[in-house]
Amino acid sequence: MSTLDSPVLNVRKTRGRILFITPHIRWPLTSGGCIRKWNVLQGLLSVGHVDVLACGCDDPVAPEGQYENCETVMALSAAYFNTTAEQKTQYETTLGRLRLVVMNHAPFTVIWGNADEARRAAQALVSWNDYSLIWIETLKVGTILEVPIFARSVPTILDGDDFDWMRDWGLLRSTPSYGAKILDYVDIVKTWFWERTCWHHYSYVVRCSLEDMIRQGGTNVAVIANGTDCPANIFRSPEYRVLFVGNLNYPPNRLGVEWFLVKVWPFVRQEVPTACLDIAGIGPSERIQSANGSTGVTVHGFVDDLNALYQRASLSIVPLHAGGGTRLKILESLSRAVPVVSTEIGAYGIPLHESHGIIRVNDAEKFAEACITLLRDPNHNLQQSAKAGREFVRDHFDWKSVREAVATLAGKFCNP
Repeated sequence: MSTLDSPVLNVRKTRGRILFITPHIRWPLTSGGCIRKWNVLQGLLSVGHVDVLACGCDDPVAPEGQYENCETVMALSAAYFNTTAEQKTQYETTLGRLRLVVMNHAPFTVIWGNADEARRAAQALVSWNDYSLIWIETLKVGTILEVPIFARSVPTILDGDDFDWMRDWGLLRSTPSYGAKILDYVDIVKTWFWERTCWHHYSYVVRCSLEDMIRQGGTNVAVIANGTDCPANIFRSPEYRVLFVGNLNYPPNRLGVEWFLVKVWPFVRQEVPTACLDIAGIGPSERIQSANGSTGVTVHGFVDDLNALYQRASLSIVPLHAGGGTRLKILESLSRAVPVVSTEIGAYGIPLHESHGIIRVNDAEKFAEACITLLRDPNHNLQQSAKAGREFVRDHFDWKSVREAVATLAGKFCNP
């Protein structure tokens, strides 16, 4: 029996009953987005009984996995949300893309897939008014399912995740010119307007940083930052090693690492010939994989336990030139007292500075200089500042505090 046909069991009526609508959380947790969503879910579970509507889920869900302790797990197939063959064909031609832009007021990210069928399937599974709160992960899911329309009498909280328009703008401006590029810019404007005005439709909108809250606007916007698991004890034995950690299926990460390999790493190796670069993360591109084993580069793929890599690293890097939201990898690195060299956009929304062990540089040569300095001098001020960064992250960005913030906000509407 498919997940779409699975019976709905163990439903309890209670004032503290919450519906958590989310893109399917992949298990084990391998991406920053899934890690945040899982921690949000843990915060909600501390408030009341939680049912889950997992969007884009075609796999059987193990009761001891990502949705453990939830009352009911319902699923909507990925087929409802994935781009159809017809839509792909239409998008690939300039005329077809023009029609998509002109005939739809919503951006591409919302019109892909089959929204009508997704809404009908959700209606068949969910009794909206049975809940005291509906928490929605990502604006895309909330818009496709039209949650604010179907659940008008129920408080709704949107965890807005990243600003897609920021990520898409950064990616698009770095690509060569092509005939339909202007249409993709028009779509980004649509995305900007869609994300900028969403606060009207929800009881609260959650953003990851003060900067994102200001960009959002509105009077009902709350900040719940990203977090990390801060180890109680750390062991540092830094070598001439640079570390990148991140999901390489995410285009800003992939392009950032490729930029670093071409524009920065040759300068580093010229000055520190014994320097090594560790790249850890799922989905390395062919271009990244081809660097494995040459010029001190090791492409590890997914690494379950990163402690050994952080222990030996002199620094970690965040060489992104596009993206939205905040980077968990910076918090993770500083939680282990490993200093970070990042671009401005890579460190966007993180209220930490050189006094906390992070330096921001955009120019390739200056990026290389920062890496070289930290590799050569294990007692550099930034190495020492990273210890202060660890204390700050432990006090302000631990996942426990994130879960508590979720519980506090949800508790405004739930009284189990």
